[in-house]
Amino acid sequence: MPGPLRVRPLPGEATASYLTRLATTYRLSPAQLLDGLATTVTGTEHAPPAAEIRLSAEAARRLSAFTRIPLTHLTRALLPGVENADEGGVHDADGL
Repeated sequence: MPGPLRVRPLPGEATASYLTRLATTYRLSPAQLLDGLATTVTGTEHAPPAAEIRLSAEAARRLSAFTRIPLTHLTRALLPGVENADEGGVHDADGL
């Protein structure tokens, strides 16, 4: 049985770009990937289509588990797209 498909983030890659590449690898739309990972993206109706996504600490942990990439590697590569696990604040993507 084959394992998960490996899609590593590029250094400094935007979170939205990484999630799009990850979804494409699994032949999903970004919306389907986010839905499958129980992620809710919030924003305004006037946000541009390429608007950046910030992941909450919990969303980042779940993405890390799904991709089997250590959270520290995701956090470092996707900055500032991943919120520090010790910080509070507003989340653009919750519940991943």
